[in-house]
Amino acid sequence: MADETHLPGGVVHDLPRDLEEALKLHTDALATWEDITPLARNEWICWVDSAKKSETRRKRIDWGCSSAGQIKALATVTAPTIGTVPVRFAPSECR
Repeated sequence: MADETHLPGGVVHDLPRDLEEALKLHTDALATWEDITPLARNEWICWVDSAKKSETRRKRIDWGCSSAGQIKALATVTAPTIGTVPVRFAPSECR
């Protein structure tokens, strides 16, 4: 890991280790993470955690880190697209 400092999680959910490690490796994503609201961070965590397959989870983490500029606008308003399937940030999907 590039940095040992703890990043804040969401309103309800703690930041998963794999997402935290990815954020620390992508400076744009980390800057976005630190700039968005705790509620938006919570939605991002829920979106990652709601993946049923580990490969989907990895794709969501990769997409989030590579599209950090878009996350700010998308986190609580609309959904990003993975492939051709729109993905909704939905708190109800959280475990």
